[in-house]
Amino acid sequence: MTGRADPWGDGDAGVEAGNPWDDRSLDEAAWTESIRMEPDTSDWQDTPRPVQRPPRPVDSPGKPRPTRGQVGTRPEVHTSSGKSDKSRKGWRSLFRGHGISAGRSETDTLKASVSRPLPRAKTVAFINEGGGTGKTTSALLLGLTLALYRPGPIVAVDASPGCGDLANRAPDPDGPVGTVRTVVSSAERISSYEQVRAHTNVLSGGLELLAADASMSNDAVFTGAAYTRLMGVLRQHYDLVITDCAAGMVSDVVPAVLDDADLVVIVSEGGDGVRSSTWTANWMLEHAQRNPRYKQLLDDAVVVVNSRHDRTNANTGKIVDFYRGIVRAVVQLPFDQHLEGGNIIEMNKLADATRHQLMKLADAVMSSAAMER
Repeated sequence: MTGRADPWGDGDAGVEAGNPWDDRSLDEAAWTESIRMEPDTSDWQDTPRPVQRPPRPVDSPGKPRPTRGQVGTRPEVHTSSGKSDKSRKGWRSLFRGHGISAGRSETDTLKASVSRPLPRAKTVAFINEGGGTGKTTSALLLGLTLALYRPGPIVAVDASPGCGDLANRAPDPDGPVGTVRTVVSSAERISSYEQVRAHTNVLSGGLELLAADASMSNDAVFTGAAYTRLMGVLRQHYDLVITDCAAGMVSDVVPAVLDDADLVVIVSEGGDGVRSSTWTANWMLEHAQRNPRYKQLLDDAVVVVNSRHDRTNANTGKIVDFYRGIVRAVVQLPFDQHLEGGNIIEMNKLADATRHQLMKLADAVMSSAAMER
């Protein structure tokens, strides 16, 4: 095993010189007693810091601030005299560094990236050795975000060997639907999108969800061979398949997922989740001798750093910098109260900062070279 043989211990056994996924450099840099318990407010801070403004004239009462719109909607524009418009633009430039047009341009750029066409069907796999990092939630959030801006069909798949949690974060279907098992069992009879669509739960925005089999029968255990057969069906009818891989790397489903994946997203939590993430990467490096694509997947990987608590003693900036030196893209998702407690996810209830970072995650995924070839 490269890196730490025991990612949760303190031993040095198995450390390979030059291994970029050796996380010991974070032991003191990211977790120190000098770090105070403060909110994690890195570059995703939603509310700008207050600034000292000049006194407002008594005879010029201020106007109420416009309500911020939802993702994908244009803010309401108020017309006024050219002189006052020029004055407001000057204040925005002074206090924020740019006008509203700059923010709108960034959003348009992200939308254009997210909606880019694909040459063929692609699979994005969410992986992590450990649980509790927000992997399933992140996979579903990416699918919901992509479905808002892409015309082609997208499906999120629960690849857990047993009963997974993906369906628990989504509304119940309106009628009877199938599971990964029913698609595999019907694979030879599925020849159209409408036929496979009968097995999925369609969520708001158009994302489809294919749940794990909740049966307790031994016959319902999902295997690597079953996953390979499932992907043979889904790749024919969907532009994008987002796979939520169960925690743990010992199931034979994991090699099947990685062998099929065009891109992997490693989900880390801004505290203890770093250890399981580096363990996952080191597992892939060790098994790259069997499949050299594992090294390519790691080099092109996207890392999601979740902030699952509103207050933390972890230096999230150091953690993000650690990943940036290894993988192609790192996206930090802020703490969002709506995502806590296993709630059904509704995009319109997410904070603006969360939705913006999700657009960055979608951009990072769609910008992968593997997605373009």
